[in-house]
Amino acid sequence: MSRQDLLVLMVVVGLAVTGYLTLVVAPSRRSEREKASRPLLQHRCPLRAGWGPFFYLGGFGRVALYDDFLVAIYLLRSELDYRDIERVELRRQLLRRGLYFYPRAGKGPRYVAVFPHDPAPMVAILQAKGLRIEGLTA
Repeated sequence: MSRQDLLVLMVVVGLAVTGYLTLVVAPSRRSEREKASRPLLQHRCPLRAGWGPFFYLGGFGRVALYDDFLVAIYLLRSELDYRDIERVELRRQLLRRGLYFYPRAGKGPRYVAVFPHDPAPMVAILQAKGLRIEGLTA
């Protein structure tokens, strides 16, 4: 095999690998990202929270269950803007460490509480602390 044949072979292999990565791997990763950004479950439900001196919020809220975490949003007066969940989703490193409150000034959600994916143990803990999420049981 001459050097020219080797060079042609390397170019052909490079093009084949690039084509495979572009046509097969990239779309599957994109669909995984899109799937993770859509909630598996959304539920509008009454939320009652009473955790010591920190806060008490009543009324209606929304619960969204994603691929790897549960988001419970406590609303004050307005409907939920789901762009807020996207902003929370960018904080995955913090989310995986446990409960995280995201204060927001102005209209919309006052607090966003984020929990790990499997809701059953967390709902049991929340119920023990006095938070009741109707429609989502342990």
